[in-house]
This record gives sequence, C-alpha cells and structure tokens, in this order.
Amino acid sequence: MKNKKIFIILGIVAFILLLIALFLVFTSHKKIIVKFDTNGASNISSVEIEKGESITLPNITREGFKFLGWYIGDIKVSNDTKYTENTTIVAKWLDESIKTFTITFDTIDGSNVDPLIVECGKEVKFGPNPTKMGYEFVSWVDNNETPILDGALLACEDVTLKANWKKDEVTETKKETKTEAKTETKTESKQEKVKQAVYECPTGYKLNGTKCQIDDLVREKCPDNAKSDGDLCIILSDYTQGTRECGEKIVNMGGGSTPKVKGIKVDAGTTFCYYGEVSDDQATCLSRQRKWANSLGKCFVDMDQNYITTCPSSYQYYTSADILNKFGGHNNGGCYKKASKVKYCDDGFILTDDKCIKTIDATVTYQ
Repeated sequence: MKNKKIFIILGIVAFILLLIALFLVFTSHKKIIVKFDTNGASNISSVEIEKGESITLPNITREGFKFLGWYIGDIKVSNDTKYTENTTIVAKWLDESIKTFTITFDTIDGSNVDPLIVECGKEVKFGPNPTKMGYEFVSWVDNNETPILDGALLACEDVTLKANWKKDEVTETKKETKTEAKTETKTESKQEKVKQAVYECPTGYKLNGTKCQIDDLVREKCPDNAKSDGDLCIILSDYTQGTRECGEKIVNMGGGSTPKVKGIKVDAGTTFCYYGEVSDDQATCLSRQRKWANSLGKCFVDMDQNYITTCPSSYQYYTSADILNKFGGHNNGGCYKKASKVKYCDDGFILTDDKCIKTIDATVTYQ
C-alpha cells in the first residue's frame, strides 16, 4: 500500500515536470510578427521571426522625399534592435525641398549609430544611446567637448558628434580596491585640470550650443525677369492679347429712338466694335456718315475701339499708356504675365523656416 502511494506521488511530480518542460519549449520558440508602415511608399510584406531576434531593415524610396529611417514612436530602430512582441515600425520622411543637415556619430569603439538627418531650425532628437563594454554612455559632445543634449538647436551645417564615456562603476570599484592610493591621486590630478567651457555671444545674438545666432526679417523682391508695380511683379516679355469683347452703347437710330445696344466685335488686324446695324447699302451708309464694316458687308450707326479685355487669371491688363508710364517701355496694351515675389536675406544670413538667420562661432573661455 505504501509503495503504491509512492508511485502515485512520483507520477504526479513527473507529470508536472513534463508540463513545465512543454511550457518552456513553446514559450521559448514563440513566433512574433514585425509589420512595416511605409507611410506613403510602396507596401512591404510583414516578417515572422523568433521572439528576441532582430531583422535586416529594408531600404525604401519615395519620390520627392528623403528617407529618415524606421521608427517606433520617436525611437529610431536599427538592424541590432531586438523584438519581443508583435510590432509595427513606421517609415519617416522629409520633403526634399526642406533644408537639412546631417549629424554623423563617432562612438569611439562603441556600437554603431546611423547618421541622423535633421531639418534646419528644428530640435535634435537622438535615438538609442550606443553601448561599449566596460563603459557607461554620458552624452554626445562636439569638437569643443561641449555636451549636445536631446532637444538642442544646432547650426544648419553637417557636424560630427563624439560619444562621451565614463568607466563602468563596477569596473572602477574593482580597480580602486587594487590600487586605491594611485587611483585617488590620478583622480584628484584630473579634477584639478578640468575647466568649465563658457560660451559668449555679441550683443543681439542668442547662444545655441557652441554657435551664436541672430534673426532678421525676410525680404521680398521681383524676379530678375520681372518689373515691379507695387505689390505686383510683371513679366513684360510674356504677353497675350486676352479675350476682347464689345460693351454696350447708346446710339441714335433716328426717329427719336436711342436704344442701348451691344457692340459687334470685328477683328481686321485691329479690333473694332460696331453699334446699331441699319439696312443701308455701302454708298448710302457712307453718304449718311455712318460706319461700313467691309468684313461683314453691313452698315452701322457708330463704331469705336472701346472693347473690354479679359485676361487669364495669371495675367494683368495694362494699356499701352500704362506700360509707358509705369515701366518706361513702348509695349502694346494687353495682358502681361504676373510673377510671384521671391524671398531673400541680406548677405551673411540664410533663409530658414521663413526667417533670416546668421550664425557665427561663440567666443569660448575656460574657467
């Protein structure tokens, strides 16, 4: 009886151990799915991987845009990123017309960090920090050893940032235990040599990292091929006659009748408007000092050139007198192409986000 109970207990224990082993096998080899949101580019099929694995990220293109990389939220992922659950990574793009600069990273024997493309005038958003055996990452620094932190505003020019490392505390503790007196002496000596960098800017400039910046108003002017007419820019070499139509006019038809009639447009080298058709033949028409329209073979009470010109929406109408008075030319009256004003900055300034920005190096002193 006692042996039977022992066998039952051993069987239960073996069954539990079997369940645990099966659970570990299935959970350790769980498959997960990584999806790609191309954000406007061609679709990419999702991939299935083992939990904890990384993937080789695809390179994609989109007409008119620069590819900034793959992201999970605001965090940029790389080929070294490991995935532990179903994940969707999103492509980020930047319009090629937007001015940018590139930050290159020197990790000094640490793990690789891909270059970062930043829009001029925008804050820098760094991705995951690099790693290095036996060291702890402190920050990125420029050539002057100035820390460049997340959210910094940098000058609109390509730059290389270096990784600033400090020895891992556990490693340092072991070394201090072996050579405590020597380490303390070296540490004190280093601390005595460390000086704080202080950056200063001229009056009117604002300090931005290691640079000084000042803003100015954006100027506007007509393109080189256009003339200025107040708020308009006119291209005199781009001319069209426009659509010419006759208006209405009161004419004396005889017998006390003076109706308002719409003119009939006749183009015979020059546009004329004829008003009040009558049935006179040519000889009678001319003898009564009326107007004979050869192209129509008809007689009219009156005629003039007071037609109405309608220009296309991108053109502006000018009479020949307007052209002479405003621009000093002798062009015909008609429709002339309008041009948009171009934005520009004074010498030394760069147009960035509708601002003119001038950047100079800050004066640095060590205290």
